[in-house]
Amino acid sequence: MKAIDSKEINAILQDVGPDVLRTAAITLIVIGLVTFMLGILGCCGARSGNRCLLGLFFTFILIMVIAELAVGISAAVFKGKVEEILKDTMMDYFKNSLNSTQDMDNFHALERDYNCCGVDGIDDYKNTTQKCAIIGNVTTTATTVPEGCFAALEDAFMGAASILIGSGVGIGVIEIMALVFSIYLCRQFGRDEFVA
Repeated sequence: MKAIDSKEINAILQDVGPDVLRTAAITLIVIGLVTFMLGILGCCGARSGNRCLLGLFFTFILIMVIAELAVGISAAVFKGKVEEILKDTMMDYFKNSLNSTQDMDNFHALERDYNCCGVDGIDDYKNTTQKCAIIGNVTTTATTVPEGCFAALEDAFMGAASILIGSGVGIGVIEIMALVFSIYLCRQFGRDEFVA
């Protein structure tokens, strides 16, 4: 899988727009703050021996685990629909880039980087004045035509999917450990013989 350089990142950021970036940044900041507050809640509950704080910590971590499971299951169930939406979006970008030199340069950079042509293949260039960046000729025979860029990007993403899945499983294990320890501490703080 090829790393994305700063030129490609800048081009993507220009296409996405400031509103989407601002929303994504605010969302990540809020998630970070909530996670930080949960950590403080758990630490304070454990340090002070307060069962109420530990119960709140347990409840919020449990809600996070359930939400993460719901997102993971939804992603698996609606995978086809997500692929369809992404492919339609990529096709719209490709069609719009036929009328924009800058956008077509960006798409050609994608074609060169992933050794692909068009969204679905070289047939996307039929009836246009543009040519595929890696072939440069729409009359190339089918035996030498590389796959479409959507399939190439999908393959690259699937190569990184194991890292994402591994990270998700690791985070899930840590969250389950937090649940177990918070229950254990709640039970211990409820006993008279517990000594801090």
